[in-house]
Amino acid sequence: MNNLNSPCIGSCSLDGDKICRGCFRQIDEILQWGKATDPQKIKILADSRARQKEFVRIY
Repeated sequence: MNNLNSPCIGSCSLDGDKICRGCFRQIDEILQWGKATDPQKIKILADSRARQKEFVRIY
């Protein structure tokens, strides 16, 4: 169905690991988003949320 919205918040800035500090997706996840299935998008969202939680925990 591919009806999940992108988590992009328009604040793109890649860190040294090529992770966006706006949405916490890896560059390959950002590039895949447009053609990803809903299950793939759900995994990308879960992975990006986990990265965000880790970032907040560290900083």
